[in-house]
Amino acid sequence: MSTKNTATQDLELGIDAYAGDETSTADLLLNLEGRAVHRFTEGTGKHAGTALMAVELPTGEGLGVQVSMDVDTSQAEVHPIASQQHDGSWVVDPTTEKWTLDSLEEPCPESQIIGVAQKDIMDPDNARVAVILESYLHDSPYALDIHINDSGGTEFFEIEL
Repeated sequence: MSTKNTATQDLELGIDAYAGDETSTADLLLNLEGRAVHRFTEGTGKHAGTALMAVELPTGEGLGVQVSMDVDTSQAEVHPIASQQHDGSWVVDPTTEKWTLDSLEEPCPESQIIGVAQKDIMDPDNARVAVILESYLHDSPYALDIHINDSGGTEFFEIEL
């Protein structure tokens, strides 16, 4: 999975952009580059099988982003190897490890989103999106899969940080 890094766009979108459908999902996700991750919370009810990643937007507002995790566990599949290419794109190794939400949350809020990788984004059945994270606890960047719902998108939630 890879994508062109377009962090030079400097979108600085606020919470209102995440509530509407005027802004593309790609731009909404790219807006998260450089943002700190504050915490992870396990999804419940209809959101079981996901975790909510709390991110502070450039406007200071709190945003919850659904990331995929194993159903009926407190573990997420993490791609422990993500690397940036010479052209600025990110490549996420398909190898995964199971990390607990506690281990993901331990370096928060010093964890930071440094990139977004997308694959087959126009094909809802095969779309994959991952956020690339770095933290002081890990030697190299790693990736978490964003939850993609049945309509090929993801849900964002306004939250308190």
